[in-house]
Amino acid sequence: MIEFHWSGITFLLADCGGGRLLKNIPMHYHSKNSYELHFITDGKGTLQTENNEYSLQKGDFFITGPLIKHAQISDKSNFLQDIFIYLQVKKANDKNNGAELFLNTDFCFYNKFDFTIPSQIILEYKNNFTSKEDMISGLLKQLLTLIIRIYDENSPDSSFLSDSLDEQRFLIIENMFLYEKNLTLSALASKLGLSERQTQRFLKTHYDKSFRDILKDSDFKNN
Repeated sequence: MIEFHWSGITFLLADCGGGRLLKNIPMHYHSKNSYELHFITDGKGTLQTENNEYSLQKGDFFITGPLIKHAQISDKSNFLQDIFIYLQVKKANDKNNGAELFLNTDFCFYNKFDFTIPSQIILEYKNNFTSKEDMISGLLKQLLTLIIRIYDENSPDSSFLSDSLDEQRFLIIENMFLYEKNLTLSALASKLGLSERQTQRFLKTHYDKSFRDILKDSDFKNN
């Protein structure tokens, strides 16, 4: 478990993961102080609650809070794929208004959610990167901030989070080219939480060079 603090709440990241949903998840609920975040990354299916039914597709996002009954049904012709993040509240003594908003929202469902940050959390969680707990804590704080800004209809646009993530990527890219020996495109893409094609596009957009060109420049400087 990873412990982190956000807006006066102490959370535990109890579990996270994901993949293809080859079997339906029957109706169930989670304990008090537990919040499960789901991000649909591909496929189709259905989310069932006690009172409603929601069609699921790529880009959908939902949270089930304490004691909220829910089930997931996967389309057998196009299985759901998702990321889940399971959080437990350990302490909430000094929570602010944003934290109150999160804790008091037992269920939410939204369309067109960018799952870049959740994908990065899973990547960090599954690998033994340096200071991975610090990175995961920071990403979770960003994610929760984005969520409460969605809850708050009067909040400014949350696109700043994408800018913030890009700033982190710049630092990762420049440090890896500077210090990593025998750097590969695959290793860089994995660290950034992107595919190799997305990484090449990111480098071309922001550095106007391919991975190979930047690598040559780095090799020249280090010789």
